[in-house]
Amino acid sequence: MKDHGWQVGKSVIAAIIWTVVLLYLSLAPGSEVSGLSILSRYHLDKLAHLVMYLIWVWLIGSAFRQNVLSHWWLLLFLIATFLGVALEYGQEHLSHGRTNDFWDMIFNGIGALIGALIVRHQSQAHARRTHAHLDHHQRT
Repeated sequence: MKDHGWQVGKSVIAAIIWTVVLLYLSLAPGSEVSGLSILSRYHLDKLAHLVMYLIWVWLIGSAFRQNVLSHWWLLLFLIATFLGVALEYGQEHLSHGRTNDFWDMIFNGIGALIGALIVRHQSQAHARRTHAHLDHHQRT
């Protein structure tokens, strides 16, 4: 059980670090993230938004896989999508030299949805393994 606790602890730490990175990249002044402008030139910034939110939702989902709510992955998707929209608006109002972008919001949401569906699949697989393990022990 001790190993499981450490595993959960590492997942929580990874989720927190990714959250800080996501917040920084979303709200830093334009001059601090101008090196990333090459992504915009080739429209790779949309892919970056998708991947950032996919990983973020997956990390949070992994950290809290044992959640008792059966549809918590949906709640996670909604919270991540709301945060993605809020951070895009925050760029315009809180960060010098940044504006919000509708398509960034869309790709944040797509990434959050894919991440949430992965979390859902993993949670269901974990539940099936747990039930199979319990059934096996009850029979023996």
